[in-house]
Amino acid sequence: MFKKIHVEALLVVLMMVGLGCSKPQPEEPKADKTKDPFNLTQPVQEEKESSLDCPPGVVALVDDRVITREDAENRARMTLRTKGFDESDPEYATHLAKARKGAVDLLIESYVLQAAATDSIKVSTAEVEQELLMIKTRHPNQASYEEGLRRSNLTEEEFKEVLEKDLRIRKVMAEEAQKGVPIPTQEDARKFYEANSMAFGWPYRVKYDEIIWPLSPEISEASREQAKKEMDDLAVRLQNSPNLFDEILIKSASSSWGPIGLRHNYQTVDQLSEGAQDALETLVVDEISNPFESDLGYSIIRINGTRESYESAEQEILQSIYDDAVARNLEEWKGRLRKKHDVRICDLDYYEGKVNEASEEK
Repeated sequence: MFKKIHVEALLVVLMMVGLGCSKPQPEEPKADKTKDPFNLTQPVQEEKESSLDCPPGVVALVDDRVITREDAENRARMTLRTKGFDESDPEYATHLAKARKGAVDLLIESYVLQAAATDSIKVSTAEVEQELLMIKTRHPNQASYEEGLRRSNLTEEEFKEVLEKDLRIRKVMAEEAQKGVPIPTQEDARKFYEANSMAFGWPYRVKYDEIIWPLSPEISEASREQAKKEMDDLAVRLQNSPNLFDEILIKSASSSWGPIGLRHNYQTVDQLSEGAQDALETLVVDEISNPFESDLGYSIIRINGTRESYESAEQEILQSIYDDAVARNLEEWKGRLRKKHDVRICDLDYYEGKVNEASEEK
């Protein structure tokens, strides 16, 4: 099955799930403490799954850096929120126990990557400001953004420090991932298209436009409800005035808080969010969907096309071939990098989801 995985999207995930809501720690010789839907996290090595040295409440050690149950619990809960689970779900405790392993693995990876992102990798003020703008647009308004900072115990200047560290990590990842990767040719792309021609039409591929109200996972329930109400009202207006959809599509993402328009080229359907897939199943070309919860917030979509030509797909195929090679290269580098660190799991019961409460002692 044809798939498209952009390197930039992969690297942005780390900032969103690994650094986006924790207070920066004082500089130390070791890595500083700090999102994995693409499964980039390396599994913990079996030979390192035990230790007698860890203090109570510590799940894992990366060299001399500790990962506590509280750290892992917060990360696991955030993971569940991004997947649409909340504490009202009767299976929430089960989901949470399963999410802890991934949370610990992600925090381990964050420490290891931070150790590789030294101060020799430069990040400009303009780059930090651009990242901050992207975060702000995931809140429905200024008040929600400021509330997010307060809940994370961060000032905006402290948050900028977090973003700067994240950018440094992403730069070293991009540099190492692309080392020695050959550029694919048009012949490579043509052969791929011919071998996978069925994968470039419906129900596997679709072109659509989207109006999205971006939301950060950490916003309050009140802000989330406000965004939902606004999108419900917008859906009614769109049904009465279809041209309004095109007006929103040309709106700049940086112009204000609220919904923004996105024109998507052909996408692989099974890589879209569950909400998007469900909406697409009920639509015909040019029909406007009802609002649904997406990976980034609340969305309304309409289909633009259901069959992609080779000419349309060529650049995306070339990028996908390249990105797949880069992703393999990145995994190999991360594996070599991990071996340079002493990674130990101290609390195996918690790590494997056999503990009901994060506060329980070993």
